[in-house]
Amino acid sequence: MTRSSQTLDRTILVVGAVGFTAPQRSPFDRLAMRQGLYEVLKAAFSDSDVDFDACASEDRGDGVLILLPPGTAKTVVADRLPDRIVVALRRYNHTRAPRSRIRLRVCLNSGDVLNDGIGWVGEAIDTAFRILDAQATEEEPAESSAMVMISSQRFFDEVIAPDPGLLPESYTPIPVSVKTFTGTAYLRSHGKLDSPATAPAALSSEHTTLELSGAVLDMIPGKDLTSLRLHLTQVEVRYLAVMVSRALGPSIPLPPLAGVTDAWGAFMLLSDFNAGPDGIPPAISFLLLLAEQVDDELGALIARWVGDQARGLRLGPALARRSSARPEPTFHLKFHSDDLDEFLAYEGPDLASLFEPAPSEPLPPDTLRHEASGFPIAIYLSAAAGHEVVQGAVEDLVRTAGAEIIELGDPEIGSWMRRLVGRLKDAAETPTGRDAAVTAAHAVEARLVQAQDATNTATLMQNLAPMLTALQNTPSAVVRVGALLIVKNGDILAVHQLTAAQQFHLNHKPDLLTSPHDILQALGLHATVPATPSAPRRVTARPGRGPVNGVGPAWQRITAWLRTNTPATAATLRPPAPADDVRAVQRATGQVFPDDLLAWWRLMDGVDDERDHHTAFTVPGVYFPLSVARVRTTWAGLSVHHDVRCCHADGGHRQPAGEPTVLFCTAFIPIFRALDGSVLVVDLRPGAERGRVMDWVAAAGTHRTVWRNVSALLTDIADRLEIHDPTCAAQPGRPIIREDGVLTWA
Repeated sequence: MTRSSQTLDRTILVVGAVGFTAPQRSPFDRLAMRQGLYEVLKAAFSDSDVDFDACASEDRGDGVLILLPPGTAKTVVADRLPDRIVVALRRYNHTRAPRSRIRLRVCLNSGDVLNDGIGWVGEAIDTAFRILDAQATEEEPAESSAMVMISSQRFFDEVIAPDPGLLPESYTPIPVSVKTFTGTAYLRSHGKLDSPATAPAALSSEHTTLELSGAVLDMIPGKDLTSLRLHLTQVEVRYLAVMVSRALGPSIPLPPLAGVTDAWGAFMLLSDFNAGPDGIPPAISFLLLLAEQVDDELGALIARWVGDQARGLRLGPALARRSSARPEPTFHLKFHSDDLDEFLAYEGPDLASLFEPAPSEPLPPDTLRHEASGFPIAIYLSAAAGHEVVQGAVEDLVRTAGAEIIELGDPEIGSWMRRLVGRLKDAAETPTGRDAAVTAAHAVEARLVQAQDATNTATLMQNLAPMLTALQNTPSAVVRVGALLIVKNGDILAVHQLTAAQQFHLNHKPDLLTSPHDILQALGLHATVPATPSAPRRVTARPGRGPVNGVGPAWQRITAWLRTNTPATAATLRPPAPADDVRAVQRATGQVFPDDLLAWWRLMDGVDDERDHHTAFTVPGVYFPLSVARVRTTWAGLSVHHDVRCCHADGGHRQPAGEPTVLFCTAFIPIFRALDGSVLVVDLRPGAERGRVMDWVAAAGTHRTVWRNVSALLTDIADRLEIHDPTCAAQPGRPIIREDGVLTWA
């Protein structure tokens, strides 16, 4: 800003947004209000034939100081400008969420001002701010006023009072006393605060009468809504949850979709959500997405309908900006963790495109600093409990995408943080292979660029299912895998694909990875404050999950207890089992393993009982969990002398699951081993008891245990550990902490 030693007489406007810092407003609400404030002012100044860009202005967070250009008639700000501000406010508020709507207080003054090279100063500016902040002027205006204009004594006497056309009688004198200023201000309310969502509009058609309301619906002629309804009713929406989430944008969690069965239902649902900063209501965004998904004839009809309404809603410029803007290779989904199932019922391919995104514009050389050697991976959890579950899910995700972990950093304890590096396997072989892999990745990414391509987002969500499920028991978390960013804040999950620029920003500010509350805001992904807890949400279980739901929480409880009470034993737990070992044991046994067993192996790979048998983790009976590789060799050794009274030569079994046997059965999968050679097995024979944990001893055969499955076993162990009282006498089946700090069992 240029320094000036000469004082200038300028007309002064100080504009403030009422209730900007109200606690119920989220950071996203305030961002929308700030953007809306400037949108309103620029439109009003333009309509008043005043060039806003020619004004001197200073942003004040919840408002702005504006000095009109020298020579501008003072009557403009008292005559034309107030009405144009109210009109622009009504248009803005009609398409914004209630918490983002704006009420303004505008103070008028004039006088000598001086620029000191840092900002504008002068007694006239100080007076304007003190009048605006005065308690008397805050309490006076009715809550329904869209804008309150407050004039200083000087501006009223010199400009308003002498001109009957400015309605001086409509101004109310208000005594003001704030800091060193004492005097009188003049106040006038302009316009009624728009509240479009409260005024239902009746819509009649030949066959029915609908009662419709909503910010968007109130502004659309009834006959046009009737026409749209006839075309959208019974039109199926593929990937409904994804489409609705896309229309709402990254900041709004997915609303309940119960009862939404067609495109009209989705449109009606979204009509209750008002526009964000770009001014385009989600209902209109949904129609634009839908037009790309349906057949050409219906798509063209919907596009024409949107074009017709855009003129009435004054959305033309906003839609033009959206269509002309370079599309970013990103997707954004945000939803309540209880709604995770809505996103997981889709089929789909790989994730490799997220791990080596193509920069869409030139960036500094280290924008993707891992590109030559791999892609960055980071896991941050607000609580260390359950980190094994999450890390195992991340590693599985990387392997699913045809990549591998090439570096494994040490965990940073406090909360829990770990950094890794991954690499596409094909890209690791030869330059030619790398080029081919990157080209293929870019081709997949290009498909993700299109905002209407909900199918690709849906397929991605399916591959992310284990990752998102693993995070459900973590209070807050940040997981980055290349260009993929997952943020959990309370019950809200957000999934984002980062642009090259956002990755560059994150590479140079890695501390953001430990801040679930700030990272989305810092990357321009508009984080919101988690919703206030409401009534409990009803969660419907997905078929086939069965006991898996208990494995992660139980293992988190076990490992948390071990770390606190027996660190020496906790240190003997091995990391998740290699996927190749799991596949090898499945091939060798010819069995389909239960989900809970597979889930447990994704969390840990047993212990090395030969090396650590003095300190290793055990379960009641002092059984050591086997590594998956040892499971295969143990099964092969015991199956040599199988029980011919149960096992058919063709691989079938005479006895159902849960029945005792004299010898070992080939449908038993040994998962624990004691020092005397006895084992705990998972019984995979057919029958209602399939999956039960049994114990097998060479001299006594096989018998049932109390554990219905692996999930029940782990849950029972967690319960026994957590109720452990070292002051009580040891009882059979209860944990004991030895003098050397190691866990054993009575």
